[in-house]
Amino acid sequence: MTYRINVAKGYGKNWNDTGLQYAHYFAVETDMISADMSDLVGELKETYPSPAYDITVTKTLTSSQVVHFL
Repeated sequence: MTYRINVAKGYGKNWNDTGLQYAHYFAVETDMISADMSDLVGELKETYPSPAYDITVTKTLTSSQVVHFL
């Protein structure tokens, strides 16, 4: 399981003038355990505050299987 943290930077009004539009600024992928993720995201939110930036986190689940060859 990995987490991808995306930081987007606001750059202007959105189409209906209710907030900002955001564009990708940078992303980080990590396999930290979820308890540590909260601290990391909190630190990023302090460094990149809303609404100037938007931080989202996605979790990727993977599976693996041992394959035996003769």
